[in-house]
Amino acid sequence: MEPGKGHIRHFATHPGHLGHGYAKQIMDACLHQARSAGMTQMECFSTLTAEGFYTAMGFQTEHRIDVDIQGVAFPSLVMRLAI
Repeated sequence: MEPGKGHIRHFATHPGHLGHGYAKQIMDACLHQARSAGMTQMECFSTLTAEGFYTAMGFQTEHRIDVDIQGVAFPSLVMRLAI
């Protein structure tokens, strides 16, 4: 891992709580803590369906990847945010 780079992992919201701003509040808190810890950029491996959320939070898509979880490949996106 590069100095100053943090990683958001397994960030999700229960479907019954979508659209209420809870995910944004949690992400804002995560990014605030990352800045306080000296991070200068954040990275995530987004699912294809979560790209809109991360884009709205300021992340930019870099490229597609397949994330292997116990032998199953999940189409994903590497996304980054300068903080």
